[in-house]
Amino acid sequence: MLPVYPLTFISFPVTGWGGNMEALRVDVKIPSEHWLNGKEYAAEYQIYHLHHKRKKAPVISIMVDLHPSDKLNEHFQLALNEWQKLWEKDYLECELRKRKERRVTAGLFEAVKGWVDGSRDIPVQEQEYSTWLDEPPSEDAKFRRNLRAARKAQEESGDFWDPYKKDEIMRSIHFFGYAGSLTEPPCTEFLEWRILDTPMLISRQQLFQMKTLLFRHRSVETGCRISSNHYMGSVARRPLQPLNRRKVYRCTCRDFLADQMRDEILALEGTTADNATYTPKCNRREFRQSEATKPWLSGA
Repeated sequence: MLPVYPLTFISFPVTGWGGNMEALRVDVKIPSEHWLNGKEYAAEYQIYHLHHKRKKAPVISIMVDLHPSDKLNEHFQLALNEWQKLWEKDYLECELRKRKERRVTAGLFEAVKGWVDGSRDIPVQEQEYSTWLDEPPSEDAKFRRNLRAARKAQEESGDFWDPYKKDEIMRSIHFFGYAGSLTEPPCTEFLEWRILDTPMLISRQQLFQMKTLLFRHRSVETGCRISSNHYMGSVARRPLQPLNRRKVYRCTCRDFLADQMRDEILALEGTTADNATYTPKCNRREFRQSEATKPWLSGA
């Protein structure tokens, strides 16, 4: 698994959540399950949390779009590199399983051949080498070295990874919110969705790598079958659903500011967040300027 900061927590101060909640897992859907202003994005990055006492699960969801200059997202690439290690290890484990099956088949063939022509009596067993179903010993040794290297690479933890990385993963703290459900069976309604209003940007090569990791992953646990439900280049996802009288709200800079911006404003007034008698918010002009940076508003 991808290593993240030990016991990664995030605070949900609104709607009476209180306290911190641990990040449980990161999921990626291709293409996006949510649309913003009628736009479907290349992918959607979702961080799941669980509030054990309230039996609720807030989800921070971030749209993923292609960078206009095809620039690599270096922080997200660290995650892709770790997922790539797992993908390669599972691929080689399945290849090892196929090789063993081929050798058993080769042993059976040789035994049947001996029984038929009566030239020899060879018990059915795994053959060390088969000229008609397997590779020469030198290639097999090379394969086993690669498998050992892949296992070691996957077991070794890389640098701890921040799933909320500012500016590269989370490019905004403002969001659309609603109470909803899981997007996979049994579609239980206990989630609180937070859809950030600014997408994460990745390169085309990273999108291609992500599709390969998701759509072509096999593991021994799944019988070496494709482990992802997908169709025509996209993950099997729940279709867009009607609101069904759900209330969708939006939090902007007119509701709250980033901590750094808030502290800078209060510092100019000679106070701090702990001592302030009010919470700074943006004015109408600053709000319009902020909205101008949201790509979904222009459909870009």
